Amino acid sequence: MKRKLIILFAVISLFTINSVFATDTFYQKGDQKVTFNVGPSIPAFIYFFTTTDSTHTENFYPGLEVLDVGGYGSINFDFFISEKESLGIEVGYDFNYDKGDEIYSNVPIAALYTYTPIQNGIWDFSLSAGLGISFNSRDDQTLLSLFSSFKANGSYFFNENWGIGLSSGLYLAPNINYLSDLTDDNGIIAYAPVTLSLTFRN
Repeated sequence: MKRKLIILFAVISLFTINSVFATDTFYQKGDQKVTFNVGPSIPAFIYFFTTTDSTHTENFYPGLEVLDVGGYGSINFDFFISEKESLGIEVGYDFNYDKGDEIYSNVPIAALYTYTPIQNGIWDFSLSAGLGISFNSRDDQTLLSLFSSFKANGSYFFNENWGIGLSSGLYLAPNINYLSDLTDDNGIIAYAPVTLSLTFRN
């Protein structure tokens, strides 16, 4: 009996999900979205190319053990090139305090490709990949690095234009130096923002 109830519940859940997340498309080519994101930034990992010591702190990147949870905010602009695909740009600001009360921060500017497989006018679910540059700062040092991002976003639209959502992903900022005396600084820092979003679409 219990097994039959579980199967029945699973079937009802599938029909409910299918009705809520219908395959009908809502967006059309030329539609636009502007999204504001804000939330905590969680240090994910730091990988140094020339050392396995994750506490290496003599270089630009602080060791992962000395970074605390910080914050992230960004603005995204998306322009739909088809019913489910959009191109856009993201400009953000991320910061984390180390245990010496210094701020490690970066300002990413990235081109975005977004795919929105689930959309019915009320619910959206999208996947995005970004590639660009990041201005990284720590103490009195500043450097320019490459930047890439991978994230997912789910949004609920309470009227035709405005929606709220939740997004998270992985943001990567590699530091690559070609001068021999700076190669110990080479590495990748990754952080995982978890943000609330406010979206306007038209």
